Amino acid sequence: MSRTSALTKPPQRAPSSIVRRLEFFFVSLVFHLIFTWSIFDVYFHSPVVHPPNRFDATHAVPDAPWAYESPAERLVLIVADGLRADTLFQRHITTALPSWAQQAAAGDQLVYNGTYPAAFSRDEVDATNITRPLYAYAAPFLRSVARGPGIYGVSHTRVPTESRPGHVALIAGMYEDMSAVTKGWKINPLAFDSLVNQSSFTYAYGSPDIVPMFMLGTSQERVEWEVYDEEEEDFTKDAIELDTWVLRRMHDLFERGKANETVDAQLRNPKTVFFLHLLGLDTTGHTYRPMSPEYIGNTIVVDAIVREIAQLFKDYFADDKTAFLVTADHGMSRIGNHGDGDPDNTRTPLVAWGAGVPHARFLPNRQLWRTSYERHWGLDYVARRDVEQADLAPLMAAWLGVPVPANAEGRLPLDLLDAPIDYRARAALATAKQLLEVYRVKYSERAQRMRHFRPYAPLQSKDDGSMPGAARIADAEQVIRDGEFDVAIEESETLAHDALAGAKYLHQYDAMILSTIVVLGYLGLLLYGLTFLAEYADEKSLHAMPQLNTRAMSAAVALLAAYWSKFFLDRAPWMYFVYSGACGAIWILFASRVHLLLDLLKQTSSVWTYVKASIYVVACLAVLEVMVYGYMHRLTWAAILLFLGFFLPFASPMSFKEGHQIGIFLNALCCAGTGWFMSLPTEKDESILLLTCGGMILLALGLLVYAMPRTFLMPPDYLGRDRHAYAMMHARTVEELHVIAAQENEKEPGFDAFWPRTRQALGIELVCLVLSICVTASSARSLAAKQGLPWLNQMTAWVIILVSICVPLVHGFQRARGSLTQPVRERLVLLVFGFAPVFVLLSLRDEVLFYACYTLLILIWGHMEAELARDRTVRMRSKTCSTAASQETLCVTKAVTLPAAQYDLGRFTFGSHVLFPAACWLPSAQAMSHQSPVSICHRCIDSCRCLVRSSWQLCSC
Repeated sequence: MSRTSALTKPPQRAPSSIVRRLEFFFVSLVFHLIFTWSIFDVYFHSPVVHPPNRFDATHAVPDAPWAYESPAERLVLIVADGLRADTLFQRHITTALPSWAQQAAAGDQLVYNGTYPAAFSRDEVDATNITRPLYAYAAPFLRSVARGPGIYGVSHTRVPTESRPGHVALIAGMYEDMSAVTKGWKINPLAFDSLVNQSSFTYAYGSPDIVPMFMLGTSQERVEWEVYDEEEEDFTKDAIELDTWVLRRMHDLFERGKANETVDAQLRNPKTVFFLHLLGLDTTGHTYRPMSPEYIGNTIVVDAIVREIAQLFKDYFADDKTAFLVTADHGMSRIGNHGDGDPDNTRTPLVAWGAGVPHARFLPNRQLWRTSYERHWGLDYVARRDVEQADLAPLMAAWLGVPVPANAEGRLPLDLLDAPIDYRARAALATAKQLLEVYRVKYSERAQRMRHFRPYAPLQSKDDGSMPGAARIADAEQVIRDGEFDVAIEESETLAHDALAGAKYLHQYDAMILSTIVVLGYLGLLLYGLTFLAEYADEKSLHAMPQLNTRAMSAAVALLAAYWSKFFLDRAPWMYFVYSGACGAIWILFASRVHLLLDLLKQTSSVWTYVKASIYVVACLAVLEVMVYGYMHRLTWAAILLFLGFFLPFASPMSFKEGHQIGIFLNALCCAGTGWFMSLPTEKDESILLLTCGGMILLALGLLVYAMPRTFLMPPDYLGRDRHAYAMMHARTVEELHVIAAQENEKEPGFDAFWPRTRQALGIELVCLVLSICVTASSARSLAAKQGLPWLNQMTAWVIILVSICVPLVHGFQRARGSLTQPVRERLVLLVFGFAPVFVLLSLRDEVLFYACYTLLILIWGHMEAELARDRTVRMRSKTCSTAASQETLCVTKAVTLPAAQYDLGRFTFGSHVLFPAACWLPSAQAMSHQSPVSICHRCIDSCRCLVRSSWQLCSC
């Protein structure tokens, strides 16, 4: 070998198409994994800090402490989990009560003797039976409190309306550590301050899901707590026992106090908290729904338990130093769930009385805010006090005279504090100081590490080096010393408002720059993906080597350097470098391939092409906006489906419509049916009849497929076995007809080889479908009779789920036999009827009917798209054969592959982007009727990325 040839470098070869696809796949995968985690740094990073100082009303002014006792020596906090405000306060039709309560209304012996006589309003009496009133109140004792020795109102919660966040807001005064989504929501103890930590001693009884959260993080020498077994939380049985268990624990506690001096002294210790968690209403509401007699009956029991507990404290302590607060962690929607922002979930009752609580205030005129919500409460002339849920923690701290929880976000509702104005001013100042302390901790952390930091303007400190808000604190303390308590209260409330806004400002300080990095990163990934599409627009691009664009690369490197420099100077968390690095890397990769897009644009010199591209982009954005609007207004999806079913088919070629009248009709019918399901209200009652009808319809369809497979499974696929006859239908001339008639039909092999096993699997799935219908109906009857869920039904349901899902995978799907493969339609049938039993078991009403309608729509839509593609190919094939006949040349019998038309691709893109999100959206419509903006934004990002990618495909055709 010569020296020259040895030094000659071999020519560089461009990466293969498969390598390029894998490159984009792995780059996208890593990018999405990194930026998925950015959600937690933008939205869900922890707001919890650990302020070194605590403030209470007694020592709010250090050199002039409060010399008297706090308003209350002990606090009884009763949380009725899942209690609706309207159910507690409003009157109910007597027939809506449980049978034992109706018996009490008639004057017979009561279940809780002496508790319910005042429950029944006799303003209206049934003329046919004068002993039975028409209406009754479910909470006579609490209503009597609201009308006399106490106050009532509504406590407004925030999403998520779940048990843990609700209790954290009540007892810790903050709206949950948002980073808890990565830690768990149940038993893991609180890692921040709460009212339990500040009390001298706490007694807690209730659910094993809630009580341990506050007790396990506290010194066990200062708490006594007990929970029942988790097995007792049975959603299939009466849950009243869960509440009466708590009542029995209180009886036992006071009996021990009477017999033991140590326990008695501990009970009488000032600043003691009694936390009682009643779970029965939440369990009953999930099982029977809030409008049921069971839920109203459980509310009656809770009212009786509260009355009994109040009497226990009155008899044992014989003083007026106990403050009582009855509320709920969240409400419950009419369909028996919670978690979202439904007003029925965010409005919870508030009833307070005792030491430190003002009495009811009667109004000379009916309250002007009276709406249909509180129309039947019968409290129109009693002043209602509404608060935010987090406001109750500072209020309870003021009642007891203990420090406000460190991370509290609530403001002290002074109209609920009955104390001398001197004490009220000090309590307001203590709350403001604690809120300001949170801001100071966050301010100090950022000021120490960040080179360029902008503090919150209203709390910006002077140049003397003092802490933020120091001058305003001094002014408030001075006016308290001077006896100007009204001025001190006003200044403290203003300072509390600014401290809360400042803490929120610092908590979201990095959100804007992180969001900018995320947006730039996704935009770069979108453009990077478009370069791979541009390769297929020009065949030469598939074999071209990457070319470096110096300007684009310099801009990408400069962007990355700017972000890294800022984060380095600010000593930002290391994940910030990862996010900006991923953003810069994707733009650098795009810079190495941007020449592909530039070359594609250079090839297009027509102005009309750019006009069409603009039209496509505007159309895609319009579709995106309509889809986003549909997540807030459900009828929008029904209109979209009607458009998909009735307009688009009529815009198809006439040659296609002539041979597919039945398919077009079924497509329109299924679109209308699916749109009708989308327009139905999300609040539904259980209907075994509709559920059974849906299951029977699916069973009938399955039996038809099982009995007549060739009728349902043998239609022609794309260029299938009947291509000859189909093409002859489209012959336009006699010569063309003779050319096509001379060709042979193509066969569709494989059906007879794979159908026997497919039929066996389908038969097993239909048996599972029948069993699922029977099990569901049987379980519904058992639950309605309060007999629980039978063990046999549970086991049968699990077996049905496992068998129906495993049979297609194990027995139905078959490997290729030589050149033969199992037809796609057989696999689709197995998938549809494999999930049908699962859908029946998990449905409540008409979801099975939706499943049948939507599945049929998807199959018809796919078939119609394949037929449209085949129609285009056949017409082109006929044209080619006609030309060959006129030129006396051989007509190629193979299919002619054509580029997809712009209209066809646009129609397919629109259909897929409407039908696929609908599949995810409709079954969970009940839970998504009040979606959070964050989840909607995530869907918008995904839809935008897909739509813009599709628009580029349209423009490049």
